[in-house]
Amino acid sequence: MLLYSAYTYQDWQRYREQNRVEMKSRGKTGKHANPKAKQSAEEKYQEAKIEFEKLHTKANKTPEEKAALEKLRTQMKHWQKKKDWGGEQHSQNNKGN
Repeated sequence: MLLYSAYTYQDWQRYREQNRVEMKSRGKTGKHANPKAKQSAEEKYQEAKIEFEKLHTKANKTPEEKAALEKLRTQMKHWQKKKDWGGEQHSQNNKGN
């Protein structure tokens, strides 16, 4: 009986892996993040990165350009955090009695 249940469990795991669907959430206490917000942050990060690279490669920057470069650097960091954020983890404490 033990062999049969192990075989059945392996089959179930294989089936689950083959038919895995992109889940919207990861359960009651899993991290939740809005996929559209992450995609939008990825696009804005790429835009800021392109502008940063363009300005960073320029030689002999003026003080205004240096300030703009710092602003772009902070924008890149901001959008990187937004795109990599997995979402807040909801309550882990047991509920009820």
